[in-house]
Amino acid sequence: QHQQHRQHDRHHDQHQRTNEGLTTMNGGGFTSVALLTCTIASLAFSQAFRWHASGALEWDKATAAHAGGSDVSDTLLLCVRIGALGLIVWTLLIISRNPPITLSGFSTTRGEVPVTLGGAARFGTFTVWCWSLQGFYFALGVLASLGAIPGALVAVQWILFEISLAMALLVTIIVTFVLVPAAQAKGKPVQFLFTWYVLAMHNANTLFMLLELVLNRFEVHALHLPAVIAFGLCYVLFAWANERWGIGAFYYFFLDYTRPYAVLAYFGLFAAVSVFYGAAFWIDTLFESHRWIGWFLIPASNAIMLWKEPGKS
Repeated sequence: QHQQHRQHDRHHDQHQRTNEGLTTMNGGGFTSVALLTCTIASLAFSQAFRWHASGALEWDKATAAHAGGSDVSDTLLLCVRIGALGLIVWTLLIISRNPPITLSGFSTTRGEVPVTLGGAARFGTFTVWCWSLQGFYFALGVLASLGAIPGALVAVQWILFEISLAMALLVTIIVTFVLVPAAQAKGKPVQFLFTWYVLAMHNANTLFMLLELVLNRFEVHALHLPAVIAFGLCYVLFAWANERWGIGAFYYFFLDYTRPYAVLAYFGLFAAVSVFYGAAFWIDTLFESHRWIGWFLIPASNAIMLWKEPGKS
């Protein structure tokens, strides 16, 4: 009996040391990632304030004529904005009313775990965040096209356009070339990614923003880069809170700060949103110098989209 007690105590001590080690690892991982995140945010925001103070952000270009006018057709621009807003609102209503779905989540203590998403939790993925952001942009766009947008919101609309264009490209490319192939390689089902409302969020998002690029008078300003970094920061903060007090896991493995190279993963996240903002800036610059390219890009964007599950006829 005395030996059984000693064995029990030994197991208890071993379990306690494991928990302490796990806590230390989690705390250390979070500390490193949080320090990196704060550093990137501080650099981005301090630079943005300097640019703002010098007038380099050119907010004087945020006029009602830019927000609601088109060099092609004001009527066509209004129709596109109404159609996009209608589809976005419709899909979000469907998502909110659909039955819960079970996906893979990534816990800091339990590894990969099944996560059931229903109700408000369905709005927590980065894709839905970006789709909802487009909804806000098009809502302001409709007001602008009708001449009813308050002057103070024109700059907000401009920023939302820049972020939405960059993030639409990111979401479409990541889904097509990373998420779907990776899931299929692991033998995981991907059918839900090819329902019509999910396809809208992964494909129509880019089509809508390219149409906006061609029709509206906004430009992608290089020095507005901190805005897209701020959007990425907001999602990271939400993901931390959601893991701690929400669903108990991350939607994406690279947000799990206990994994090896988590600091590099987070750096890569902020680098990715910056690179895609750079891509949006490059596309806009190309369009401004060669207008016909914009109309070519809309059908050409089909090359980065998946409309049906690979391997299915």
